[in-house]
Amino acid sequence: MLEIVRMQEKDLTEVLEIENLSFKSPWSYNLFLKDVKHNPNSIFLVAKENDKIIGYGGFWQILDEMNIVNLAVHPDFRKKGIAKLCGN
Repeated sequence: MLEIVRMQEKDLTEVLEIENLSFKSPWSYNLFLKDVKHNPNSIFLVAKENDKIIGYGGFWQILDEMNIVNLAVHPDFRKKGIAKLCGN
């Protein structure tokens, strides 16, 4: 079953695995941690299937706008609409 929930610090190991598979210049653990725990304007979500993180999205809310700052899906789960779910 697929579920979308708020990202927590305990999710960062799995998130970083996807991040490193997805980007040439991946975010670090500390960059994610800063937004997940300390940035009141950020919203980070993870997509989980059977308790395994398969994708994530990060957003900054600035006034009445939401800016996507990071979005990725594990290569094994791409082209299934997961990114669209993380972005809603």
